Amino acid sequence: MAVVFVGTDENTATEEADRLTLQLPGNQVNLIKAVASVNKNTIVVMQTLGCVEVEEFKDLENIPGILWTGYNGQAQGAAIAKILFGDVTPGGKLNATWYKTVKDLPAITDYTLRGGEGKNGRTLWYFAKPVSYEFGYGLSYTTFEYSNFRIDRTSITPADRVRVSVDVKNTGKYDGDEVVQIYVSTPDSPASAQRPIKRLKGFQRVTVPIGQTKTVSVDIDCNDLWFWNMEADKISYDAGRYVFEIGSSSKDIRGKVTATMTSTELKPEVKVVVADCGVSVLKVGQTAQTKLTAALMDDSFLDLSKAEITYSSNNASVLSVDAQGVISARSQGVATVTASVKYNGKCVSGSYSVKVMPDLALGELKVAGKSILKAGVQEYSFIRKASSSA
Repeated sequence: MAVVFVGTDENTATEEADRLTLQLPGNQVNLIKAVASVNKNTIVVMQTLGCVEVEEFKDLENIPGILWTGYNGQAQGAAIAKILFGDVTPGGKLNATWYKTVKDLPAITDYTLRGGEGKNGRTLWYFAKPVSYEFGYGLSYTTFEYSNFRIDRTSITPADRVRVSVDVKNTGKYDGDEVVQIYVSTPDSPASAQRPIKRLKGFQRVTVPIGQTKTVSVDIDCNDLWFWNMEADKISYDAGRYVFEIGSSSKDIRGKVTATMTSTELKPEVKVVVADCGVSVLKVGQTAQTKLTAALMDDSFLDLSKAEITYSSNNASVLSVDAQGVISARSQGVATVTASVKYNGKCVSGSYSVKVMPDLALGELKVAGKSILKAGVQEYSFIRKASSSA
C-alpha cells in the first residue's frame, strides 16, 4: 500500500487573500496519479483549507480510498494513523459541497446564492449540477440500513416542534458511527419565491455496534422553518407541505416524511431586548441616555411606544436611572441597568453595565512650595537643580 499526503498551506490562501482556483497547488495531482499508476492500493490523505478539485484522480481504479481532514491540532497525526490502520471507523461528514471545478461557480466577487441569468447557484440550497462530493457526504468502514421512517405530527404551525425518527441498523463488519441528517423542502411554495432545493434542519450522530439497530430521533422547532420576507422585512412561513428528507447525505436520501403547515402566523411576542447607553465608563456627575430596541418573534422591530417600559439599577448609589432611561453616575463603582419591555402580556429584559470612575482631575501641583498648575495644561515637566555640596 502507498499513502500519498497532499494539501494546502498558508501559501494557498490566508484571511487576507482568497484562492483563485480550487486545484491542489504545485504538481500534487501529477504525484497522486504517478503513484497510483504503479501501486494498486494507493490511499490519498488530503489536508486542505476546504474543497479542492479531485475529478482527475478520485475514481482511478488504483485509489480505493481518500481521507480528507481540515487543519487539526497537535494530535492529528495519531488520529489519521488510527483511521488508516483500521483502529477507528471514520464517521465524519463534509460540511460543504465539493464542486467539480471552479468554473461551475459564479465569479468570486458575486455573492448571490440563487444563480440565474446563465450562472449556477451556490451551496446545496441552489446548486443543481453534479458535484464531486455533496454536502454531508462521508464513507465508513461499515454500512448502515435505514428503516421505519416516521414523524410525530403531520399538521404543524410555527409554534410547534416535530420529532422525526428512523431506525438505523449496522449491516457491516465493524462497529461504527452514522450521522443521520434531516433536510427540508417545500414543494408547494410558489416558483416565484425561488425557495432552496433543500435545507439542513437537523442531524444526529449515533454509534451502532455490529448487527444492532438504534432509533434516532431529531427534534426540529417549526419556527426554524422560516424564510426572510424582503418586502415586509421580517420572517415569514410558506403554507403547504414540508417534506422532511432523512438520509446519510444531502444526496443519499433514504426516506421521507411529510407535514403540512396549516397556519403561518407567529404570535406577536417580544423575542429579544437590547439595551445600551453608548459608553462603558462615566465620571461622577456625568449622565447618559439608554438606547433601547426590541424585536418580535418574526424579527421585526417593536414600536416601543406601544409597550410598557421600566428601568432599574442594581446599585442606585453608584448609578441611578429615571423613568426615561437617563442614567446618572453617583459614586465610584460598577452597576447594571436593566430595561424591561412588556408587550402583549410578555416581559423581556435587556441590560448593560457601567463603571463609574472617580474624578482624576489634578487639583494641585506644587514644586518647591510653588504652584505650577495652569488651566488647560495636561502635561508638565520639571528639572530640579542639583544641590550644592559642602
